[in-house]
Amino acid sequence: MPNISIRSRIGEIIQSIRYNLKYRKRQSINIYTWDKTIDEIKQNNLSLSRFGDGEILIVLQYLGVALSNSTFQDFDQNLGKRLYSILSSDKSDAARVLVGLPRCMFGGGVDDMIFGSKYFWERFSADWIELMLTVLKKDKIYADTNMTRFYYDFKDKSILPRAKAKRIKELWKGRDVIVVEGQQTRMGVGNDLFDNVSSLRRVLVPTTNAFAKYDKILATVKGFYAKGDLILIAAGMTATVLAYDLSALGCQALDIGHIDIEYEWMKRGALTREKIPGKFTNEASNKFAEDFCKDSEYLHSIISSIE
Repeated sequence: MPNISIRSRIGEIIQSIRYNLKYRKRQSINIYTWDKTIDEIKQNNLSLSRFGDGEILIVLQYLGVALSNSTFQDFDQNLGKRLYSILSSDKSDAARVLVGLPRCMFGGGVDDMIFGSKYFWERFSADWIELMLTVLKKDKIYADTNMTRFYYDFKDKSILPRAKAKRIKELWKGRDVIVVEGQQTRMGVGNDLFDNVSSLRRVLVPTTNAFAKYDKILATVKGFYAKGDLILIAAGMTATVLAYDLSALGCQALDIGHIDIEYEWMKRGALTREKIPGKFTNEASNKFAEDFCKDSEYLHSIISSIE
């Protein structure tokens, strides 16, 4: 039998061929570059509702494809319906919100990615691109979902990710921020991710299956929102729907996903998806954190906790 490196290389070649055979189909979807996505959000105060592989898989399940559940969100018919409606929305449906797609899946290229990430997206794209094209709008411009994924997936582990992190932090510089996050997410705790905000308050939601409490989450955030606030959301697939709905209500809301973990990995120079102590690290083998955080600044920032 061939050794694992040869087998991996053969697999990579096969997936690359499948990926490249569908090049023209992928190119039919318009997606902003990473920089253009940041520019559009910052200059026009837009919201962001992001679709990664997890959200796309929920949509595929909603369309009848038999797939296994995510590690932190079970399939929910109502969630699938909402994600499908957002993904298939016309460009005029929500003028103040960008819908994000993985640019690496829809024509942005994967050559700057590390082997494992490149292989994953080539295979994922080749498997699902044709079905996804029946849902998406060719006259709409999408954002780059991976605007929050600036470190681990890429070969460059030094200059570029630090420059990107600096640009991302400009989105909330001087803003009054409401963070909506999982009970164990703890964004910004132990690092300087939010050291430039004017103020920060937190609404905690369930770490897993948050969509089961969606109505309560939406009502709670609406109740605390004041004009000019920026809402940052890290709550799995629920964040995609919440950012979209809050934007429709006149709020600016950004679904920022795994940004804190990416920031931690960058700061540590991580070469694996290592567990971050004290934080829910979804892509690590031991993902859950300890139940209680003793950081006083974090504890004082919590204005609501939904379990």
